[in-house]
Amino acid sequence: MLSWRLQATGPAGVFGRNTPKIPRAPTLGAYSLHSCLLGCAHSYLMTGIHMFKWLTQLHKTRYIFDLILLLFFILAAAPQTTGIAVHEWVSFLYLVPFAIHLLLHWDWIIAVPKRLFSRLGTEHRFNVIWDSLLYILMLVVTLSGILVSEVAMPVLGIDIAPDGFWSMLHHQSSNLIMPILGIHLAVHWQWIVKISKKLFDRKKAKTAIIVSAGGIQ
Repeated sequence: MLSWRLQATGPAGVFGRNTPKIPRAPTLGAYSLHSCLLGCAHSYLMTGIHMFKWLTQLHKTRYIFDLILLLFFILAAAPQTTGIAVHEWVSFLYLVPFAIHLLLHWDWIIAVPKRLFSRLGTEHRFNVIWDSLLYILMLVVTLSGILVSEVAMPVLGIDIAPDGFWSMLHHQSSNLIMPILGIHLAVHWQWIVKISKKLFDRKKAKTAIIVSAGGIQ
């Protein structure tokens, strides 16, 4: 009887079509491909996160240095109030945040010629031209101010003979830069308000988290 059953079933009955197939285990190559895809996805995700954080920090850094630059400019713009000595030394200190400002916006500066000859809207083109004019005037004011220095340069051991042309250029460019800076701030006012809100909202959120954590402890 047993032999008859074996013959009845046979290899086809026991291991044939009616027998469910055992799934094959993934090969080492499949595991490697899966791990590689997961690793690439994780790398792209982390790169995106770090890029977002870097851009956020860059906007924050630009905002802070622009604010410092504005404060130094306000102090340097009133020699009748502060006196010539304070005016000149503050102007020299002003060069530090101004240089950092140029470095932080260097990508924008080198792209100015390309932007001027590209297809831009009227507002965008005006911003590019106006900002470029402001940078040029700042350089003119700084250079002419060094050449008419009465206090700072002699203290540093550099005597410069008075020159009426540089004195006139420094005076005229200083007067011209005030309204240009005012319009520059007005044009970018929405950006200033937006960044300010983000920074202060983030500080409030961090303060709330710290206070909550202190309460939990």
